[in-house]
Amino acid sequence: MRLGDGQFLFVSDTVGFIERLPHTLVASFRATLEEVVEADLLLHVVDASSEDRERRMEAVRQVLAEVGAQDVPVLLS
Repeated sequence: MRLGDGQFLFVSDTVGFIERLPHTLVASFRATLEEVVEADLLLHVVDASSEDRERRMEAVRQVLAEVGAQDVPVLLS
């Protein structure tokens, strides 16, 4: 998206982290996530009603670390 001040906003949705992803999809899933290394800010949307939300949040943190994005600021929502 092009913002009013001439800057650009890149929006990508992982639609959740899927556990036990088939090997055929792992490479493309990782390639999409590697884009976050260049981000200025990540918006992490969490389903607060989920009983396993802490486990899911930790899975996101682990994957971000694996792709080298552990230092990108995260806004938890």
